[in-house]
Amino acid sequence: MPVRLEGEHRLTRALDLSWGVGASRESIVADVYQRATPATAFDTDLAWAEELGWWRSFAHTQLTLRGFRGRGTVTAGVRLDDNGALEQGMAWSPRLSARWQLTPDWSLSGAVGLFHQSPSALALTVREDGQRVNAGLRPIRVRQFVLGTAWQPRADLRVSLEGFDKRYSRYPVLRDDPRVSIANLGDDYGFIGAEPLLPIGEGKARGVEVGVQKKLTDRVYALGAYTLSRSEFSAADGVLRPSTWDVRHALDLTGGYRVGDRWELGTRLRVLSGRPFTPFDDEASALEYEITGRAVPDRDRIAEVRTAAYARWDVRVERRFDRSGWNAVLYLDVQNVLDRENPIGFGYTQDPQVPDGLRPLGGTGRLPFFGFSI
Repeated sequence: MPVRLEGEHRLTRALDLSWGVGASRESIVADVYQRATPATAFDTDLAWAEELGWWRSFAHTQLTLRGFRGRGTVTAGVRLDDNGALEQGMAWSPRLSARWQLTPDWSLSGAVGLFHQSPSALALTVREDGQRVNAGLRPIRVRQFVLGTAWQPRADLRVSLEGFDKRYSRYPVLRDDPRVSIANLGDDYGFIGAEPLLPIGEGKARGVEVGVQKKLTDRVYALGAYTLSRSEFSAADGVLRPSTWDVRHALDLTGGYRVGDRWELGTRLRVLSGRPFTPFDDEASALEYEITGRAVPDRDRIAEVRTAAYARWDVRVERRFDRSGWNAVLYLDVQNVLDRENPIGFGYTQDPQVPDGLRPLGGTGRLPFFGFSI
């Protein structure tokens, strides 16, 4: 159960102070057996049973300065985290951000910071020869830079442009395969992190996002965003490869129209370019398939294949009821209205008619459902 204490103080008319401290008790019970097969990076079976408990604590403080004739705001802060399950689990995370009103319509903002994330709890339970081999992992470190500008000619209309750059270090990589970072695995190959890891991986993600927001002032509202980005990680061999979430293009359009005071029509369109996927090793997969019914990814070709583009159009209709002392909402939501076959990955097949043994896996088709709240 977490315990948290926070406070906010107005030091002067232009200066605010906020702070917080807290702690939580965390635990995991793991009983794991992984047989060494052609699909694994290790040569001997992994087996361990572990009941691990540890304390996670934090403290943070932040100063916000407003002024500069009402045109600017500067915020500086620092956070301290400690993960008791790690041998070196303490991490400092400073950050600084600022916003400046260039003109009544234009503003400029920027931020720089150092952030940390703990390894997965499952990875911390791994034992080898009776020892917890991943206790020496470090909190993943991310250096982040953001610069943006916004144009707001009216109270209900805002257009923004933002660029970001993130640099990762101490990222977990497979000890027994110098080609593989956890960031390249995703959730396709079993229990991610349930094997010996090293905190030596690096990565980078960078991109730009354009956004348009039309707030609801009369009947119509709309929100749109397009993101162009790239995400790559390296393991012990130092070779940068696309991460599992390296979606280069992403478009989100959301809008709605209110009919009177009780009806509302809403819609959303989401379009994504293909996600990376690692092809299968035909020879090793033939052996593995006889044992476990699974395939073996060819780790000399990590993220060489991509799925087709993803596109989904959703529609929603709401009816509001307002009564004395209570209100209700009824809605009909239809996801993937066009019933488009969106591939979400590939499965393995030994059908010689299928190139590289990659059988496309489709996502959910048209899905209507009804709901209400009172």
